[in-house]
This record gives sequence, C-alpha cells and structure tokens, in this order.
Amino acid sequence: AAGGDFAGAVLSGVNLKEANLKGADFSGADLSGANLERANLEGANLEEANLERTSLASANLDGAFLEVANLRGADLYSATAIGANFVCADLYSGRVRTSASAVWRLGSDGTLTGGFTR
Repeated sequence: AAGGDFAGAVLSGVNLKEANLKGADFSGADLSGANLERANLEGANLEEANLERTSLASANLDGAFLEVANLRGADLYSATAIGANFVCADLYSGRVRTSASAVWRLGSDGTLTGGFTR
C-alpha cells in the first residue's frame, strides 16, 4: 500500500503491522486502536489523523507530517521521527514505556523531531 490514499478513511483497529506505507496519505483518517508496529510511515501525511491508542512501536515516522494529529495514549516505544512535523499534535500519552528515553529536537520553525529509544 506504499503511497496509498487513505485520506478520511475509517480504519480503527486495523492491523497494519510491518506494512510499507511510505508516502501514504492518512490525513483526517481514523486509525484509533490500529496496530502500526514496525510500519514504514516515512513521509506519510497523518495531518489531523486520529491515532489515539494506536501502536506505533518501532515504526518509522521519518519525515512524516503529523500536524494536529491525535496521539493520545499511542505507543511510540522505539519509534523514529527524524524530520517529522508534530506541530500542534496531541502527544499526551501514558503508554510510552518508562524504560524508553526521548530524544527530541525543536527546530526554529517549530518542527519537533526525534524518537524514543531504549
């Protein structure tokens, strides 16, 4: 499904574990409770997507666009997000494992980039 168009789709609870979704458009999509573990979301558009309680463990979010995305309760353990845009995204999460340490940088343009590591 690399580069697919899923804008506005209702995909809650879907299993996309290890899927290649590079460059896919999920803008405004409902991915709540989905399994995106180890998925390749490099350069994906997740603007205003609902990712509440979604597993993004070990996912590749490098260069992804997550502006205004809902990531409440999402599992971001060991995910990478180099060059990703999290402007106005809701990152409140009680599901990031405490053994993980965050490595994030705030760019001068307001872009938050980084990831979680062991």
